[in-house]
Amino acid sequence: PPETLKPETLNPENLLTEAPDKAPYFIPFRSQEPFVRVGRELFRLGDVLRMRQEGLRRELDVPGSVAATVAEGGFPNLKTALSTVPTEYLFLVDEQAAGSHQAEVFKFLVNLFKQREVLCEVFFYKTEMHRFWNDQHPDGISAEQLQRQFGFHRLIVLGDGHGLLDPGAGLRNAPGAGNAPQFLKPTAVDFLKHWKRRLLLTLVPLASWTFREGALHDLFAIFPAGTSGLVEATKFLERTLDEEDRPTFANWCERLVSDEVSTENGSEPDINYRTWRTAADHRDYLENRSVSTQSADRSSPTSSLIPHSSSLYRWLCALAVYPKPEWSLTIAIGRALGMETNYDNLLILSRIPWLQTGDLTQRLRKELLSDLDLEAEKLARETVKQELEA
Repeated sequence: PPETLKPETLNPENLLTEAPDKAPYFIPFRSQEPFVRVGRELFRLGDVLRMRQEGLRRELDVPGSVAATVAEGGFPNLKTALSTVPTEYLFLVDEQAAGSHQAEVFKFLVNLFKQREVLCEVFFYKTEMHRFWNDQHPDGISAEQLQRQFGFHRLIVLGDGHGLLDPGAGLRNAPGAGNAPQFLKPTAVDFLKHWKRRLLLTLVPLASWTFREGALHDLFAIFPAGTSGLVEATKFLERTLDEEDRPTFANWCERLVSDEVSTENGSEPDINYRTWRTAADHRDYLENRSVSTQSADRSSPTSSLIPHSSSLYRWLCALAVYPKPEWSLTIAIGRALGMETNYDNLLILSRIPWLQTGDLTQRLRKELLSDLDLEAEKLARETVKQELEA
């Protein structure tokens, strides 16, 4: 009734501030990760991570005691052995921005390990290791809290680790400074050395390693995060080498090169000295990265359409049909184009800066779309439409 209407309720400003609906901050697309092809090398690494380790308690070794007693002609000879306990891991994932493709690739990898029944805890950090968070600790915990709670886990860091480098190291390492060269932040070194077993899976390909990776090698056993790099990490874990057994950085790189640490489609491209400002920069990065098309994928709505090209650059250009990078759309569009949506190809794409930050400029987006053929654009737009309606 009119008498219940108060003047303030008719004020448009009040109507706007009291509106119950708000614009969505993100669209929850369907997960496409079940469609990512996983090689047996990743399953093998998961099996190695699940291996048990020696505990601190000694127990009676019955088979050994029986064998020793028989060998002594019946005189009792009891043998003991250290008990074994499940190996627990602490994964620290560098998440530089919400929805970062780099973080999503590493999340996929860790979830795969969890499916292989690897006992692990996962925390995220942003470049520098000051605050760590996950679903159980959305507000984050400090480095000291992380040490107290998970100090006996084995540590695996997923990221480039460059946030651990000290910008002021040049002054300390200047000629005449009188100190041994140190390029890492002292606080980071003190924090990470709490864990005796440390391993770094870096997003930086072997072809792009510089003195930064050399500095990190002093603190970690460091491997490229590609499939072949994970194979070498598997061998390293099987040998259970201690920190003092690790070779020099030069010998370490020679070993990785000699073992042909590269993806199954060829050597990974160098990411150094690129501006990433134009489509030409991206084309140069991906020009030698051709990918095989998938055989008829009946689960894909566009499986009857076979693309005429199969380059990663074509896949990248197709991602520009949507204004903001989305992990699920990246996989869905790749499937629609008939690309091989495997771990290595997604890792190579995730190294592109705007897929890490989510900041695709309008200028670059227009350039990428202008390089996209009409058939691929149609497939990509149809895929986005279907995912928005799903």
